Amino acid sequence: MAIFNKPLVLVLFLVFISILPLYITSSPTTEGEALVKWKDTLFNSSSLHSWSLNNLSNLCNWTGITCNPAGMVSELDISGQRLSGTLAHVNFSSFPSLTYLNMSDNYLSGSIPVDIGNATQLQYLDLNNNNLHGNIPSSIGQLTELQQLDLSFNYLNSSIPPELGLCTKLSVLSLYNNFLTGPLPYSFSNLTRISRLYLGGNNLSGELSPHLLNKWTELTSLDISYNTLSGNIPSEIGMLTNLTFLDLSKNHLKGTIPREIGKLNKLQGLFLLGNHLEGSIPATIGDLAKLEILYLEFNNLSGTIPPEIGNLTLLYSLHLYNNQLNGTIPPEIGRLINLTYLDLSNNQLNGIIPPEIGNLTLLLSLLLDNNQLTGELHDSVYHLTILKLGLSSNRFSGSIPPDFGRPNLFYMALARNNFSGEIPPTLCKATSLWILDLSSNELNGSIPSCLGNLSSNLQIVKLSKNQFKGTLPTFCTTNIVILDLSSNMLGGSLPHCLFTNTSINLNILDLHDNQLQGTIPQITANSCKLTTFNINNNHFQGSIPSALANCKQLQILDFGNNKMKDSFPSWMVALPELQILVLRSNRFQGNLKFKKMEHPFSKLRIMDLSHNQFNGNLPINFFDNFKLMGNSDQNIGLNTTDRRQRSYYEASVSLIIKGMEFEVKRILNIYTSIDLSSNKFDGRVPQIIGELKSLRLLNLSHNSFTGHIPSLKNMSTLESLDLSSNQLAGNISWQLTGLTFLSTLNLSENHLSGAIPHGGQFDTFSNDSFLGNLDLCGGPLTKQCKDDELPAEEVDTVGVGWFDWQMILIGYGSGLVCGLSTGYLVFTTFKPLRFVIFIERVQQKLVDRYN
Repeated sequence: MAIFNKPLVLVLFLVFISILPLYITSSPTTEGEALVKWKDTLFNSSSLHSWSLNNLSNLCNWTGITCNPAGMVSELDISGQRLSGTLAHVNFSSFPSLTYLNMSDNYLSGSIPVDIGNATQLQYLDLNNNNLHGNIPSSIGQLTELQQLDLSFNYLNSSIPPELGLCTKLSVLSLYNNFLTGPLPYSFSNLTRISRLYLGGNNLSGELSPHLLNKWTELTSLDISYNTLSGNIPSEIGMLTNLTFLDLSKNHLKGTIPREIGKLNKLQGLFLLGNHLEGSIPATIGDLAKLEILYLEFNNLSGTIPPEIGNLTLLYSLHLYNNQLNGTIPPEIGRLINLTYLDLSNNQLNGIIPPEIGNLTLLLSLLLDNNQLTGELHDSVYHLTILKLGLSSNRFSGSIPPDFGRPNLFYMALARNNFSGEIPPTLCKATSLWILDLSSNELNGSIPSCLGNLSSNLQIVKLSKNQFKGTLPTFCTTNIVILDLSSNMLGGSLPHCLFTNTSINLNILDLHDNQLQGTIPQITANSCKLTTFNINNNHFQGSIPSALANCKQLQILDFGNNKMKDSFPSWMVALPELQILVLRSNRFQGNLKFKKMEHPFSKLRIMDLSHNQFNGNLPINFFDNFKLMGNSDQNIGLNTTDRRQRSYYEASVSLIIKGMEFEVKRILNIYTSIDLSSNKFDGRVPQIIGELKSLRLLNLSHNSFTGHIPSLKNMSTLESLDLSSNQLAGNISWQLTGLTFLSTLNLSENHLSGAIPHGGQFDTFSNDSFLGNLDLCGGPLTKQCKDDELPAEEVDTVGVGWFDWQMILIGYGSGLVCGLSTGYLVFTTFKPLRFVIFIERVQQKLVDRYN
């Protein structure tokens, strides 16, 4: 008779009872009902029209459904169906045979339900490119059959659950581009079958543990880029000998590139850019014989470029820019015959371009900007079929080779070198040219007129700071965006087409410091897209065309140092984006009055009307809405979203400081200035000027202002104040000593009186700041003050003690007694009038002293 183990039988019975409902309740019918129930909660589910309770018998032919031989759902692929909704109503327990689930490229939102752990047979799970948020549920560790998991391009946050390390069959794991935080789980060491691991684009932190690298020997692709990993790159990285792709870029990694990197002899792509790596590039980099792409830019790498880099004969993209590499460009680089992109810019490389670079016949982009390279451009460079050539900010010399004019050249930047001679007319053959920057050289002759005919693509032309003569070419192509021909010796008049062509896209027109003449043409209504218009220091005459009022995007208008004659263009106050207005040194005249409007000059922060013939009083509403100048906390800057303007043009303006002219660059977030000097303004200085809290430079000198210096105590950022050569009177307020940033002060040649205040910045000013005021006294002047001219000290009633109050009460008591006695004597002697006159004189002295 068989003997049964009763406890064992009981356990087996309970297990059978627990799993029996799955097989009893799960059937093609129940699976179809579960799918329809979920579909009914979705939006935009028209693509799933076959999912219907009336079509249950045809379940295996439903959209996205694949069944196993038993008729049960084994695969569900509804990727790219534009479905909206959540996964909350998916009953994953209803699909015991499901091995493949793909819901990628939809609009699913909400969190990943915990119930997903019940789909224990899943081998492939893809939810990438949805709007899922929340954490990755720890129940995902129950999917022990999982081989591929893709949750990338969602909004998942929190840390990676360590339970994911229980999915030991995983070969592909992608959590790319989420908001995951924390370190890589220690349990990831269990993922010994992992071949592709994509964790980039998150906020993962911590160090790259050697313990993990020891276990990931099957890896072919590793991407942990765009995170916040710290520490060194472990030498154990050399154990990943199956790697073909390694991306650790945009982290906080430091230390050196380990020489063991050379053991990755299957590597095709290496990306370490945007870290804090230092030291030299290891010579073992030359052992990566299959390498095709190498990105090491934006680090702190130093030393020379190793000649072993010439061994990478399959390399087609080499980027080493923004480091501290020095020495010469190794001639071995000429062995990289498959190279199409070479960027060594922003380093400290010197010497010449090696002639061996002429071997790179496939080279399309050569960028060597911002180094210390010298010599002339030899045949080996300009015979290449380069499409993009960047050699700016070096020490190259000689002429521009004529053979650069090839139809496929679209980018040519040779700025800030020592190139001389003329622009070769053959450059006009570059019919694909998009950007031409030859600024800051020693080029001469005339600008070839044919350059103006490159109408199909030419958008940016910078020929400034050379020695060009002749007339302006007609750059009137519809695509031109930036035209900078400033600081040359160009003559003639402005081409009318720049202003009348209704389809032109010109944003920046900078022609300052030339010999141009004539008048400014009228702008065609509603066609103006100018943001910068600078013709400073030319010979223009006439008036400012009123049609400029149509340039609603105008931010910089500089007509200074010309021969223009007009009244104040009052319509300018309505330009909504105007920030810089310079009309200095012309023949403008009249007053500054204009029609009252709600927000005049709402964004203006640099205004220079000096050296003209403006007259009359300064109207209060003229300054009433200088918002940026009146708000010291506001972040100011030129409002431009055009990447081309930010990258290829740096605005500047000339300011007069201490009587000298300075060209100020980076004006986008630094200077606020008002200069009305050398005009014929009169009357009092409006008190509202003292409310311009962010103003840094104020110059009202050489006018006929009268009255007292207004209160300027709120101008906490003021650095330069010039009120000289006016008719100002009264005392210098002690409040000016509280302007802690004031470094330049000129109050000379006025009618100021009394003692010069001391303290703060006032102790640094010389007597030149106060000369020509005959009634001023005290240091730094040699004239000493009398007792009645000494400045009255400010009464401080804060923290007055008992003893102080005693003295005050005694003073008041004594004064009361003396007052009554004096009054009795005056009125009993019948001479009150003389006493009243005496009191009025004393009172007037006190008023003068405190004003």
